[in-house]
Amino acid sequence: MRADIWIWIFMLSIPLNSLSQRPPELTSAEIYHQIEKLGTLANVLYIAAHPDDENTSMISYFSNERHYETTYLSLTRGDGGQNLIGSEIGPLLGVIRTQELLAARRIDRGKQMFTRAVDFGYSKHPSEALEMWNKEKVLYDVVWAIRKTKPDIIVNRFDHRSPGSTHGHHTGSAMLSFEAFDLAADPEVFPEQLQWVEPWQPGRLFFNTSWWFYGSQEKFEEAEKSGMNAVNVGVYYPLLGQSNNEISALSRSQHRCQGFGQIGSRGEELSYLEFLKGEQPTGDDPASGLNTTWSRVEGGDKIQAVYEEIKQNYDFQNPAASTAALANMYYMIKEMPDHPYKEQKLAECLELIQACSGLFLEVRLESHRLVPGQKVAAKYELINRGGASVKAQAVEISPLGKRYEVGQVLEKNKGVERSFSFVLPENAPYTNPYWLNQPGEVGLYHVDSLSWIGMPETPSFLQARFYLDIDGATIEIERDLVNVINRPERGEVYRPVEIVPEYTVSIQNPILFFQEGETKTLTVRVQNHTDQWSQDTLTLDLPDGFSVSPAYYLLENNGQTNYHFSLTGSKGTRKQSLTAEVRTRSGKIYNQSLIEIEYDHIPLQTVLQPASTTLVTLQVESTAQKVGYIQGAGDDIPEFLEEIGIETKGLDVKAVMQEDLSQYDAIVLGIRALNTIEEIGQGMPSLMEYTKNGGTLVLQYNTNHALNTNDFSPYPLEISRDRVADEHSPVKIVDPDHPVMHYPNRITSEDFEDWVQERGLYFPGKWSDDFQTVVAFQDPDEPFLESGLLVAPYGKGYYVYTGISFFRQLPAGVTGAFKLFTNILSLDQAHH
Repeated sequence: MRADIWIWIFMLSIPLNSLSQRPPELTSAEIYHQIEKLGTLANVLYIAAHPDDENTSMISYFSNERHYETTYLSLTRGDGGQNLIGSEIGPLLGVIRTQELLAARRIDRGKQMFTRAVDFGYSKHPSEALEMWNKEKVLYDVVWAIRKTKPDIIVNRFDHRSPGSTHGHHTGSAMLSFEAFDLAADPEVFPEQLQWVEPWQPGRLFFNTSWWFYGSQEKFEEAEKSGMNAVNVGVYYPLLGQSNNEISALSRSQHRCQGFGQIGSRGEELSYLEFLKGEQPTGDDPASGLNTTWSRVEGGDKIQAVYEEIKQNYDFQNPAASTAALANMYYMIKEMPDHPYKEQKLAECLELIQACSGLFLEVRLESHRLVPGQKVAAKYELINRGGASVKAQAVEISPLGKRYEVGQVLEKNKGVERSFSFVLPENAPYTNPYWLNQPGEVGLYHVDSLSWIGMPETPSFLQARFYLDIDGATIEIERDLVNVINRPERGEVYRPVEIVPEYTVSIQNPILFFQEGETKTLTVRVQNHTDQWSQDTLTLDLPDGFSVSPAYYLLENNGQTNYHFSLTGSKGTRKQSLTAEVRTRSGKIYNQSLIEIEYDHIPLQTVLQPASTTLVTLQVESTAQKVGYIQGAGDDIPEFLEEIGIETKGLDVKAVMQEDLSQYDAIVLGIRALNTIEEIGQGMPSLMEYTKNGGTLVLQYNTNHALNTNDFSPYPLEISRDRVADEHSPVKIVDPDHPVMHYPNRITSEDFEDWVQERGLYFPGKWSDDFQTVVAFQDPDEPFLESGLLVAPYGKGYYVYTGISFFRQLPAGVTGAFKLFTNILSLDQAHH
């Protein structure tokens, strides 16, 4: 069977929250909480634009208080946001934020979906967002999500009637939802979807409003609320030992890269749902009039009776006593005619059967990285801790069809472990976020198969299927294969099993700058993921005008090895791409880099991307030879300064208070340093003294929320939320004679071409006359903003505050941004 067919099959069957780590083990009370959900047939779809847009209190309320299957549809993966915990931006940040959403849903017990839309950065109007996304395709995805989740209720986080009043992505998400509400029921709309799903008409649509949309709490209290449902989301769950808003805070706090940690709250709290269309509910219950019991489906009355008996007879001291009844209910549901809740309830039954019986079922591999064609060592562990009558028939590795007979009764609390092996197929697909497998567009990811759309992550290729007889019923339970290691500081750590190429190739230079005719060293790291030694060939695919020595390397080692090439630059000013590849003697080509993303709050992520780098031929001058850099939220600017020959040393607050700072031509604070460094206020006096004595101090953008100090400028300066989101927008050079615009590099309007994502963000809104404005940016139909780059002489030195997004431009190799940044760093020499 072809690998792409295998993936297609798994994408259809995988749940909306797949587990790439150890499945949770439920307490007796949590099992009962899940049993309550088994008796509830209702679905909710919550829709917004980004990770962290969702109201986790409302999602947790519908999921835990009402026991509805509640799914959050985030149109984007948050690729255009900022990162407070590392230097990943763009698609890699989208991978992190995807996993943070999945971590949040594991806490509030919701499900997660996405569209193909890319978070391309801040958008001031939904018309821009819908154009960039390709409205018809993202509308397709929203209709698909409605048909897939079959919601009785849809909740929009944002108001579709307020274009231009907030982020265009926000309003755009609500506009698409409002339109899709009716389209999803029409079989003539996107008929190609109907090979997998059926038309579906949701029951009612709401806007989850709040005081924020009215400008203040006072204005909201005065607003007419006759069309709103007031929902008390502050309920307490005795079975879980938490209030709803405590769960909500834990869920929202998973958005760590955005800095959205929250303290939990307790007590009554009202959240408002404004009715928009569909069947209007009566009273404050948004679900009033909905039949959410088993009686809503054909044949459900019999299931309802069995369910009531399971619930009534549940023994908190002996959950295993419920397994036989649950197995009976499972088969009754399986024999029912198809209905919208059938697959969902079958899956819930299986999880409850395992939880009640106390079964631990797992297949562990010795390695978390596999190569197609590799022989894989594995071990299964089966243990019946609850005392139900369980016989293990077999363990099967799917989709390989490798079946290993067990044929053994699992005695209470006595484990069964056996080692075995299998061979991974040569055409097994590599592990990678599926939306990054092919190049996409600026506003839309490319997805190979339409049936994959909406999936939060790529499901594991390898799964274990356990064939069990539980209290006389034959049950099949699937689990991902896992790798488990011990780390002394953390103990047991689960890692997902990944399939990687035989070779991965990583270019160690994220960008190379060349003066005309200059020769530089390019380092390529090759990782052989097998234990095979082979003389394969490493080569570079050079752009025009470059020469290389040596022309190639014969690979002589397995494991990881660095290879060094000497590149000589071309003439002229231009930006080009270079790729590296390994060619095997059998004719295979490997040209992908392996990127690992590892944080404690999400599973280990593996991303495969083209093994390429950017070569920039540019005449750039800098009089700054040594720069101190204080990292804030995290960016890669220091390594790019090193690349153009500027020595850059990392500093912290203690260093600036103790070191002789006169050795630095400039000191730069990384992005959001004022937001993320708690002690930054202690270091500012030393930095101001350094500036006064002749140094250049550069502060990059910060948000005006949660500043750790307000004394960060020698003159009055207030940060606003002003930004210029259009990277192609007009630029006006206000003061062409200012040193920052001509020394040591002449800056012209051409230097503001080919920028990425935005011009800048969080520009100052007020500043004193001591600051000089030198360049202005303008979004369409708005006035020029002159505060993106403010320069003020202070004593013998210069103080600079800039909201220009250098942290995006330098990694993208934007030549004009490099010239402007080096001019800023060279200000101390401008008048010498």
